[in-house]
Amino acid sequence: MYVVLITGGTSGIGRALVSEYAGRGATVVTCGRDTRALDDLRAEGVDSLQVDLADHAGIRRLLHHVRKTYGRLDTLVNCAATHHAFDPAHPAADGPLLDISVDLLAPAHLSLGALPLLTASPSPVIVNVTSIAGVVPKGRAPGYSAGKAGLIAFTDALRHALQGSGVKVVDLMPPPIETPMAAYLNVGKTAPGDFARLAVDRIERGDQVIRFGRNRWAGALHRIATRLAALLVR
Repeated sequence: MYVVLITGGTSGIGRALVSEYAGRGATVVTCGRDTRALDDLRAEGVDSLQVDLADHAGIRRLLHHVRKTYGRLDTLVNCAATHHAFDPAHPAADGPLLDISVDLLAPAHLSLGALPLLTASPSPVIVNVTSIAGVVPKGRAPGYSAGKAGLIAFTDALRHALQGSGVKVVDLMPPPIETPMAAYLNVGKTAPGDFARLAVDRIERGDQVIRFGRNRWAGALHRIATRLAALLVR
């Protein structure tokens, strides 16, 4: 048995990753808030829980479920994200703060909380789905941009921290995908299923920094700048 936990599996990239891993024979656990979508996943044999990732108690419940039901976890995919447009007329609105909570704090809590299960796996992997907005922030979505920037940094730091542990930590940055979240983008987009197939191929190959399309160049420049800065301050 190979157990994969994927957050945000009710739609978009998360839903495509659920199908891809399940199609490869994995036992998939996922979570979301859409009760109808969760029911559809259960009908397909996917272990699906209703969880609000902005609630730390919900995160603990999700990890407890995996531990109690399966006693193991081989791959954690932090895919769930929220994306709220910023309205300068209502700067106190909590949308951007919710983005930071779901897009950064939840993956951090899940990654650290899942480590006891993951380190017992023969091939443990943590996959954090990042975004080019974490490299080139978007003024229309400061919370999302900040969350993804933090997630890129957390992923890189966690990879270094876990060197020698056997846990692979993957930064997976998708290209524009045909999802409701990316509906406003006027660029060519990749079908979620096509992306999921390519992404899982590369994860299983052992890649730990995965970029597609134009994101490869922006990501490469970002990593070069980060490495140069590290030489100055370490």
